[in-house]
Amino acid sequence: MMQRETVSKNKAEQMVKEVDEERRKWSQKLYNLDTWDSRLYDLVINIEKISIDHASDIICNAAKLSPFQTTHESQKLIERLIQEAMEKLEKGPKGSPFFEPMRGNPWQNKNT
Repeated sequence: MMQRETVSKNKAEQMVKEVDEERRKWSQKLYNLDTWDSRLYDLVINIEKISIDHASDIICNAAKLSPFQTTHESQKLIERLIQEAMEKLEKGPKGSPFFEPMRGNPWQNKNT
């Protein structure tokens, strides 16, 4: 963010927080899901308690466990979801807070 937006570290951190909050609002508005709810995730790691290297090791080791291995059924499901997502992408709007940093509040009425 610092490099792309040519801003200071403090400004970049603030921008990331703002983008995260807008993404959270987007998810809540569209899906009634709070992306900060740890129950939505298979693995949650507090990187304030351990190093990035240790967190990476945990993730890599967890990915080797049987619940995370690809099955024929899971592969078919992923392929179907990819196809559906591609169709929606082709038909839908081209902007999303997930693909571009926020340059303003997308929920704000531009006419006000």
